[in-house]
Amino acid sequence: MRVLALDSSQGFDLAIDDNGTTHLLRQGALPKVEALLTDLQAALTAQDLQPRDIDRLVVVTGPGNYTTLRAGIVALRTWGMVQQLPLFVTGRLDMMLYAASLEHPEQLYAPCLNVKQGQWYAAMGQWSMGQSHYLQAPGLWRWEDWVTEVQKHPALSLLHLEPLPESSIAQRHLPQIVAVAARWGALQALEKQAFIHQVQPFYIRPAVNITTHH
Repeated sequence: MRVLALDSSQGFDLAIDDNGTTHLLRQGALPKVEALLTDLQAALTAQDLQPRDIDRLVVVTGPGNYTTLRAGIVALRTWGMVQQLPLFVTGRLDMMLYAASLEHPEQLYAPCLNVKQGQWYAAMGQWSMGQSHYLQAPGLWRWEDWVTEVQKHPALSLLHLEPLPESSIAQRHLPQIVAVAARWGALQALEKQAFIHQVQPFYIRPAVNITTHH
């Protein structure tokens, strides 16, 4: 089975899981919108693959940049409808927990994403029994409040995709998550697929004068 995954939360990252072997096909800035499908095809061609070689799709819906998310999701939805492929949907925090669990199963982590203006979308949880379980549900935090909250749980490590402000809390950097999303998609039961037309980007607009963590 070959599973193609897209994460356009910040750019246009593509990966493929080919029968358990994962390859990063593309990572970087979003191309011009009119070139998205061409760029996707070129990424496959570079691996000597054609659209008919793909068995299912995975899209990461965010949170992230609304423009890139919307463009990437529309491109993959269009491609999936044309090719009549099953589509699976996941979020960035979930895939961060999944990525960390591949080395340390059942461990608790605190994934966080920078949503600008000094605010972070963050949670505490673990990947267990094939899904994420949250001790602290995902929400919007000021950085200093988030650090204070995490320090109540000394065993937790911060999971992050971009640089963090200075902190004494243990950290683990995840360079990208699209590859683990492809692997995750290969393991999903077919009945869990999403309806292509219902897939929506998950964009968080930073709060103004935020006084609480959510």
